[in-house]
Amino acid sequence: IDGAENPFSNIWTKKFHEVQKYLTVSNHGYLGYLVVMSKKFWESLPEDLQKDVIQAMNEATVKEREYAQELNDSQFEKIKEYAKTTGKLEIFELSPEQRAAWKEAVSKIYPEFYDKDLIGEDLINDALNTK
Repeated sequence: IDGAENPFSNIWTKKFHEVQKYLTVSNHGYLGYLVVMSKKFWESLPEDLQKDVIQAMNEATVKEREYAQELNDSQFEKIKEYAKTTGKLEIFELSPEQRAAWKEAVSKIYPEFYDKDLIGEDLINDALNTK
């Protein structure tokens, strides 16, 4: 197998599109980021400040997702334009049926990771149910 798995931002900014011959758009993953703080610090904050932090994080999350989608879309357009003008890259976009078949095939390995020392069934299910 000769391949890589990357978001459009990496493909564009690292110029992978200039050296790879094929690109399959699978939309199989989500690249998200966390804001983390210690429980001790969180509990040291007054309740009104905790509410402000929660509100700010919710608002920032909405804006981040909007910005990330805009960036993703614009970089994919640049990659498609490169493919069109150079003929050096062939892009394949999976149909919903192809994605469903892939999802079903991959789901057979999930039980291998249900052991809590690996990942755990609850975390796998949470990830699958993330929107």
